[in-house]
Amino acid sequence: TMPINNYKPRLVTYQEEWPRMEKWFGMFNNLVTVDAQQPLSNVEEKVEDHLNESLEKKKKPPTPPPTPLETPAPTEAPAEAPAKTEESPDEEGVPAATPPEGVPETIPEEPPKPPSPKPGSDEWVYVDQPIPHDAANILFPQWELVEDSYLKLCKHTFKKIREERETIIRYFYSTKKNFLVFLQRPDNKQTFVTSWVKNYNGV
Repeated sequence: TMPINNYKPRLVTYQEEWPRMEKWFGMFNNLVTVDAQQPLSNVEEKVEDHLNESLEKKKKPPTPPPTPLETPAPTEAPAEAPAKTEESPDEEGVPAATPPEGVPETIPEEPPKPPSPKPGSDEWVYVDQPIPHDAANILFPQWELVEDSYLKLCKHTFKKIREERETIIRYFYSTKKNFLVFLQRPDNKQTFVTSWVKNYNGV
């Protein structure tokens, strides 16, 4: 639950920012205002009506665009014979630079654009705009809360990593000690081997 003292600054901030909000939502033609000074039942009915209207608009399928009417293809006029022109002595023997029929004229290719800069690179330009005082007062405690929770989670994670590392080191140490004890355990097989060798040599 929010403390009662926090309602008043939030309401004041909302009233101050309402002209900007109204201008922003008005750009999308979906702003609907309801007079909240009326009885609560009337306000609820109006809000319900507006919600139902918006839902019905979304359910309606979009109308397909009108198909353009087919226009008859223009008939080509018979090609006229080109008029003979007198060639100057400088242009004699030089062929006209006209592409053959059916071959499109070559269009010069645009040079490739350089890649757009990525965040963190030297070319990246960060937005440095002033923050309103009211917005800063609202965002500052939230930023402190995020920072505090981030630090607590990092400390908790690093603590668990240290505990796990300590547990693994102790487990490896105990495993090595147990293996050494296993290797040094008493074994009576050598006695049987020695007696068998003596009996074999005594034959």
